[in-house]
This record gives sequence, C-alpha cells and structure tokens, in this order.
Amino acid sequence: MTADELLHTYHAYTTDEMQQRAAEFFAEMKRRRTVRHFAERAVPHEVIENCLRTAATAPSGANRQPWHFDVGYPAAGARMPPITKKPFGEIVSFV
Repeated sequence: MTADELLHTYHAYTTDEMQQRAAEFFAEMKRRRTVRHFAERAVPHEVIENCLRTAATAPSGANRQPWHFDVGYPAAGARMPPITKKPFGEIVSFV
C-alpha cells in the first residue's frame, strides 16, 4: 500500500470507538506469550504475508526503516536451522 493509499484510507474514530478498540487491543496483547517450542504444522503463505505487511508499517526513528525480513520455505521434510542472534543490522536468512 502506498503512502497516498494510506492517507486516503484514514478513518477518524469517535472517543467511544477509540476506547473500545484500545480495550480490545489491550485484551489481545495480554494473551501474548513467549514461545520457545513450535508446532510442526505449516503457516499459510497468506498469514506470513499479512504479518510482514503489518510489520512493515511500524514507525522508525527518522523514518529510517532499518528492518529487513527474510522468509524461508524449507524443502518438504526438512527442518529449519536454529535461529541465531545477530547484532542489529545484520541479516539472518533462512532459505
């Protein structure tokens, strides 16, 4: 979505709508948990795309947008390599 498209899709909410949406968002965020063990089931491609689209809308200092996203699709039956921590700015790719 372009900046122009985002500008034209803006919706001003009433105070009541803002309060309701904020409460719903807070309730959803309270359900957040840290996951260290993952299921074997595949994540649909559309879900990954929507997650990346959402992440790409995050604000950044001085609009630098210092992020990079890599998505790997392992061969059938293959396991993903373990995720390793890298210093900020280095790219971790799984292909």
